[in-house]
Amino acid sequence: MRIAILTQPLRYNFGGILQNYALQTVLRRMGHEVVTLDPPRYLCQRWWQYLFLIFRHIITRYIRGHHEVIISAEWIQDKETRILGTNTFKFIDQYIQRMEHRNLRKEIKESDYDAYIVGSDQTWRCRYNNERIQDMFLFFTKGWQVKRIAYAASFGTDNWEGDAETTKICREAIKDFNLVTTRESSGLDICKKIFNVKAKHVLDPTLLLAKEDYQKLVDNKKNDGATTHKGELYLYILDCNKENQQLAEDIAESRKLTPFSYQALNEWNQQRPLKKLIQYPVELWLNGFEQAKMVLTDSFHACVFSIIYRKQFYLYSNKDRGTARYTSLFDMLGIGNRMVKTLDDVNNLKDINYDTVYERLQLFQRKSIDYIIESLVK
Repeated sequence: MRIAILTQPLRYNFGGILQNYALQTVLRRMGHEVVTLDPPRYLCQRWWQYLFLIFRHIITRYIRGHHEVIISAEWIQDKETRILGTNTFKFIDQYIQRMEHRNLRKEIKESDYDAYIVGSDQTWRCRYNNERIQDMFLFFTKGWQVKRIAYAASFGTDNWEGDAETTKICREAIKDFNLVTTRESSGLDICKKIFNVKAKHVLDPTLLLAKEDYQKLVDNKKNDGATTHKGELYLYILDCNKENQQLAEDIAESRKLTPFSYQALNEWNQQRPLKKLIQYPVELWLNGFEQAKMVLTDSFHACVFSIIYRKQFYLYSNKDRGTARYTSLFDMLGIGNRMVKTLDDVNNLKDINYDTVYERLQLFQRKSIDYIIESLVK
């Protein structure tokens, strides 16, 4: 079967890249042909597109008087994208089958694919998708005789963020799905209350593969002579601040652990040199979990890979990014609360019993994969 996946753009986010890699891998092992439909990496693909946009910006800035417009904005953004993705694009191009599309409604035909799978990551979060949200509900396939599946789709928060018009369109589109599954238990409530659809609760795709699957990627990179850092306390903090930096120092001193990280500086801080913002290779980020004795993070997928590598981890609470996906995962696997703010919080938490966790994990792995198989063969 020819299957197309829709997810968040594959750029620099480790978790976003690896969840797509995992889902493609699972589907290929079932014998399917799989491709991810991805927005273009660069705003302009050809030289004449840059010239056209520069000409249009000149008119907008100097004739229409919108002086805030930057003449070479697209050229600057594309240059930044090329630099920031130096390492992650290599992984994507090597391991993920992707096809770029600017407009799915105009460029995809009914005969192109037999099935469409939306997921995972925050594919159903309006705040992160804007004009793409209708595509994420496969509205462009309306009337086609194809399979439609939402696998581990995430709303990102406990609430639906769509306005009335968006809700109407998405509610109409979701009725045509053969299977609707969500990554968080809160997503089940949203599907029922907002869309009147009964959804199933499944694992994030990254949890459908074993540690050995990821370690093969790491070992391949090690053979290339990639440099690793020394340390035992693995830090992966997306939103760094004085509080979580102090917590990292306190844990390191208390547990006699050397902190280390495979993480670029915040890529959205334009005051820093671009070369400082190049994200590490995906394989080295994975290697951090193999190397670590303990993990401190505010990232969902860093929690996931701590579980895959059976590491003790602590989640620095970051409510701005939403807590539903964390609490849902912890409840599903019987891990309990891992959210911390202070060293006392860390010291008061018991170590995770991974033998018990993996009993539950294996049960959900079988259920999650069975849902996919059943929906594709019906």
